[in-house]
Amino acid sequence: MGTASGFGPHVNNSINLVMQMIEEFRFAEACVFLFHLNKWHTEEWVYVKDRVLDAVDQSKFSMTATIIKCSMASDLSVCNATIPGLVQYTQFGANPELLD
Repeated sequence: MGTASGFGPHVNNSINLVMQMIEEFRFAEACVFLFHLNKWHTEEWVYVKDRVLDAVDQSKFSMTATIIKCSMASDLSVCNATIPGLVQYTQFGANPELLD
């Protein structure tokens, strides 16, 4: 992947990170990451989500689409029942370590 997007090399790191989370079935973490990316860097989020949707394995496409839909919500907790494990990141007082 090149950096023709104009975002610089960090955008590739975001794409790779989300793809790794999805491949490892870390759907809640991918959702939280994309939610915050959308909140603080909307243009980059659009680019990342498009690249992820283009590259994701077909067997995980439906869950990836759900993750992206949830990352657009104004309140992430509305997806607690949809994304396994998401509730641990949306509870009041939660301070998860997203990245190992």
